[in-house]
Amino acid sequence: MLVCVGDGEKMEETKALASQMGLRVAILFLGQRNDVTDLLSAFDFFLLPSLYEGFPFVLIEAQANGLKCFVSEEANPSESNLTGNVTFIPLSATDEEWAAEILKNDLSRDHSALDRVKSAGYGVSDAAELLTQKYLDMVK
Repeated sequence: MLVCVGDGEKMEETKALASQMGLRVAILFLGQRNDVTDLLSAFDFFLLPSLYEGFPFVLIEAQANGLKCFVSEEANPSESNLTGNVTFIPLSATDEEWAAEILKNDLSRDHSALDRVKSAGYGVSDAAELLTQKYLDMVK
C-alpha cells in the first residue's frame, strides 16, 4: 500500500496516472494532514522524491519515528540526515533504481533514532527554547 500525504501541483496528474494504471485501489491520497506523526508510525519506510524542499522538517519527523528514509539528493540537504538512516537518491534514477535501493536495505525501525534526533537539537524542549528566544529577540 502506498500512502501519499500532502499536496502538490502534480497531485491530480498522479491520481489520474494511478487510476489509468489500475493502481488506485493500492494508493491512499490523504492530502494535507495534522496527524503526520501518527501516520508515520504505520509506515515501513519514508519516501521523499521532492523537486524542492529547503529544509524538510517532515524528514526529521520520519527519522525521529525510526524510519529508514529515501530522499531525492537534489532537494534534500545532507545536513538533514540526523540519524544515518537517510539514503539520498538522484531524481535522474529510474523507478527500478529507486525500488532496488529501497529493497536492498534493512527496513527495521530504528528505536534509538529519536535520541539522535534530540541530541541534534530537534527535541521539543530545544525547539521551545529556540522559539522563546526568537520572540524575545523580536521584542527587543
